[in-house]
Formats: sequence, structure tokens, C-alpha cells
Amino acid sequence: ADNISSDFDLNIIYEDDDIIVIDKPRGVVMYPSAGNKTGTLVQNVLAHCHLSALGGETRPGVVHRLDKDTSGVMVFAKSDAAFRALVKTFSSHDLVRRYVAFVWGVPNWEGADIIGNIARSSRNRQKMTMVKSGGKPAHTQVNVMSVWPRAGVSAFRCNLLTGRTHQIRVHLSAHGFPVLCDPVYGRASGRLASTRDPDLLEFLHDHNGQMLHAEYLEFNHPTTGERVHFKSHLPDDMEALKCILDDIG
Repeated sequence: ADNISSDFDLNIIYEDDDIIVIDKPRGVVMYPSAGNKTGTLVQNVLAHCHLSALGGETRPGVVHRLDKDTSGVMVFAKSDAAFRALVKTFSSHDLVRRYVAFVWGVPNWEGADIIGNIARSSRNRQKMTMVKSGGKPAHTQVNVMSVWPRAGVSAFRCNLLTGRTHQIRVHLSAHGFPVLCDPVYGRASGRLASTRDPDLLEFLHDHNGQMLHAEYLEFNHPTTGERVHFKSHLPDDMEALKCILDDIG
């Protein structure tokens, strides 16, 4: 019972006997840990429905994760059969995971494949980094959605072909396009100094959490085998950012 608490309203995209698909808000941790005992997504889902115990005591039903400050589509396994099937789906990457990221920089290309191994940083264990050897292979497909040259900002649509910790944030930052408001990989001090627009400055100062949103998830349903897909609209803060950028151009 310690693991159940409904601290915020769940935004349920879809639910049946085997899975529940949630639109995760930004700023919410996935499951309880040393620093976060309450208010987690798992605890809120458990207040609504049963989850497969196969994920363990603190991570029931969890087959993939989103960082605390990443919003968007998440699936949890309610049945044990669904848990086993979804774990296979995610480990074999037999699914589509698409994200929207607002980044610093305006590229001179329309799309890019970023391939590079990711490992935990030896200097800071909380941080991931791209490495020449070792680590785990990671592959992110990037397409440019919008550019705002005067603001020096772009919106990317990112396809996750592997699911490493902080993958999109690390890959984009390493290639010179750090995600806006990312406290770890954002490399923002120089960018902030050159930002003149008061509305954009105010937004950047008021928001601490990467402007990254999981907008689309597609996979084979674990029990019916049917291909299913779920979409989530941009959260209010990213919509507000887009309006500011549209005004600047």
C-alpha cells in the first residue's frame, strides 16, 4: 500500500486488460527511488489499476522509461503475459518511438542519422556521454520540423532506433544541438547570453527541464498481435515556447 498514491490526475490515452498507455507530464519521476519516495508515475498508475508484478516491487509493469522532465506517451504492462511480450518488443526495438525536441542551433541539413556509442561518464555518474569505444551502440534518426533563425532555435523530430539512457539529449548535444532547458546537457550559458528576446529569456529562466516530448509510440499489442499506435499532443509549455519562437521568427 506504500506504493500507491494519486498525487495528480492521470491522463490515460488507452487501457485494456493487458496494457495501459499514459500521457506522462513533465517533472514527474517514473518510480520511487532514494530521492523520490512519493508522487511518482508508477504510484499514480497503481492507484488506478493493477500492474504486472514482474517489474519488481518499485517498478511494477515498467517496460521502458522516460526521464523525469520528458513528457509524453508511455505504456505499462498490466498482465504478466503483456510484460514479457513488451520487454521483448523493447529489447528487439520492434517498435516506433518518436520524439519532438526544441534545440539550440539551426542546421544546414533536413535530416541526419546520429550513430554513436553511449556510456556513463567517468567524471559524473549521473551523466551519459558519447564514447569512441565501449558503451552501448545508439542510433537516433533526426528530421528538422521547424527552424527559427532569428531565435537560433529549431524543432527536431527524433526517431529512437535504440533506447539508451538520455540518448536523444546526449546525441543532440554532442552534435551541437543541445535541447532547450536541459539542465545536464543543455550547454546554455553562452546561448542565454546571446538571447535578446525578453519573452524567450523569461521562458528559459522559468523552465528547468528539457523541452523534449515523446509524441508517438507504435508496437504490436502484446496479446492480440495487432499493430497499435498512440499519439500525444505537445504539452502546454512546449506550445507556449513555439508561440514565442513563431513571434521571433
